[in-house]
Amino acid sequence: MHIFKSIEELDIHQYPHVIAGAFFRMQKKHILQLDEINKLVNGEVLFLDVFPHDESTRWLLSSSERQQLLKQLGARYYLEVSSEKWPFVARQIRKKQNHRIGFYQGPYMLEGLDQDGINAKSARKFLSSLLRYKTNFNWYKKLGYMYPVSGKVAYGNQIGRQLGYPTANLDTDEPRKIIPPMGVYAGWVKHDKKWYRSMINVGIRPTLNMDNVTIEAHIFDFSKDIYEQEISIHFYKHIREEMKFPSLSKLTHQLSMDRGKALKTLEEAEITPWNHSDFIIPGLKPTLKE
Repeated sequence: MHIFKSIEELDIHQYPHVIAGAFFRMQKKHILQLDEINKLVNGEVLFLDVFPHDESTRWLLSSSERQQLLKQLGARYYLEVSSEKWPFVARQIRKKQNHRIGFYQGPYMLEGLDQDGINAKSARKFLSSLLRYKTNFNWYKKLGYMYPVSGKVAYGNQIGRQLGYPTANLDTDEPRKIIPPMGVYAGWVKHDKKWYRSMINVGIRPTLNMDNVTIEAHIFDFSKDIYEQEISIHFYKHIREEMKFPSLSKLTHQLSMDRGKALKTLEEAEITPWNHSDFIIPGLKPTLKE
């Protein structure tokens, strides 16, 4: 995928279709629409990724994650612009495009993005709707993909290793990114272009008297040293709430039960991630283009 750094770098006349979207909150219906567009359009498509410029807005997908997902959905040309600059860019597109080419208003123009910018109310409404789900965590049904959190593996307190359940503690690379509700999950971890089944904990680890929220994954059938290396954790289903146990032996017993439940949950999902893809999108084969 070719990533442009500014509108001045590209010749808009080369692109008969321009799809502009607030991709930081990508939803399932948009993924399906993009899949249909890839099958129907003739000529090159330019994707304009409009993201909120203010630091108060939280988002589902970081810049690198948005690029990875769009590439997996078939995007070849990409430009990222802030919502503050979007009205100017939209005017430049209308000015440069002639009547024969026109301005293709993709599905995201209808979902909280217009010529003036992102509809903040619409964005907050959708994001808050996801956060209502806690024990009934099913974000993938609304998003169309397993929710990712990416970053580097940080050094932890090694308690998990002592209990026989070593974990990769994630140091997230995007402070504005939304983190799933606290609890234990079944999911996948991607490391070095390979996928691994995992159980994931989001929480403060009350049994260890901790008070800072961490994201850590116990990767099944995995023994490599991956400190300071990049991984992405992909959440599938919530297993249980975070709990405080009276002893480490009780915690170890619960972890054994969690492991069994996570493995069963992932087996029943009957999902096999594609090694050359960065997102798990059930029912949709990647349409990667160079």
